[in-house]
Amino acid sequence: EGHGTGTQAGDAAEAQAIHSVFWGCREPKDEHCKPILVGSAKTVVGHLEGAAGIVGLLKASLAIQRSIIPPNLHLRALNSEIYPFSNQLYVPRAAQSWPTLPPKTPRRACVNSFGFGGTNAHAILESFEEQSPDPPLPQDPIGARGPFLISAGSPTTLHSSLVAYRRLLSLDPSVSLSDLSWTLFSKRSVLSSRAVFVASSKDALIDEMDKYLQSREEEGQCMELGVQPKSTTARRGLLGVFTGQAPN
Repeated sequence: EGHGTGTQAGDAAEAQAIHSVFWGCREPKDEHCKPILVGSAKTVVGHLEGAAGIVGLLKASLAIQRSIIPPNLHLRALNSEIYPFSNQLYVPRAAQSWPTLPPKTPRRACVNSFGFGGTNAHAILESFEEQSPDPPLPQDPIGARGPFLISAGSPTTLHSSLVAYRRLLSLDPSVSLSDLSWTLFSKRSVLSSRAVFVASSKDALIDEMDKYLQSREEEGQCMELGVQPKSTTARRGLLGVFTGQAPN
């Protein structure tokens, strides 16, 4: 997947670079070497400037996934400066199946990106064989008790989070209490408003959540448990930030 500058000098330079990388150390008439298929999505979308190469990366990824080489659109005639490399580089003008490969050989695609600001990059993509999912883990061990730490940035948000987790537990039988406890404790930010529960089963955890929600509603509160933000009446200052990017 070439960048495709669309200029007399740029296209020829890129074609020469591709040719020298793949064919520079090979005999010109090596019968085992097939032409390199070359195309560019830039003929359709134009230059993406700072995002140059992203569309080409998506195009190459889909080509590998679908095993289809997409056509290069809007090509009428090759630049004469590219002719010296045209025997080893082929620009498809119609969609075609991916070339036949030896057994256990992955499909590969290369993507050129010539950024608008002068940053150049090259990515090599490779197909993979999707693996079967890992076998399910055993059910939660008997007596697993948590803790189940739920936190939020405010009491109101904590209330909403608890309601959402309660709904998840009641509707999704696949939820593992062990996984939930570990994720809440290890993979979530600990914020100022918190609630902690201990339970040995889903029903028990739901029951604890219900009791907590009900007790806070009866008290007219939205569950202010744990570290609370310190209120202040002091007048706050104003901070100005100047980036320095200005014409003068």
